[in-house]
Amino acid sequence: MDAFARDSYPDLLKVKGFVTEITMKVLGLALLVTGAHGYSRLLPLERHFRDARAHLLHFHTMETGRNMLGSILQV
Repeated sequence: MDAFARDSYPDLLKVKGFVTEITMKVLGLALLVTGAHGYSRLLPLERHFRDARAHLLHFHTMETGRNMLGSILQV
């Protein structure tokens, strides 16, 4: 399956949205558990949180992706 095929684009947007939202929820809970230590660069959690936040803005923002997905599915 070609990852860049036009008909697979809605599926890619769905997967990106799902993975990003779940990742942010899990990391948010992990930061709640670890408290201020989670934001320390001594733990890998800070890097994981920073990398996950980058996916919210990389290529298309989540809101733009949802709008594109909605317009594709309406057709």
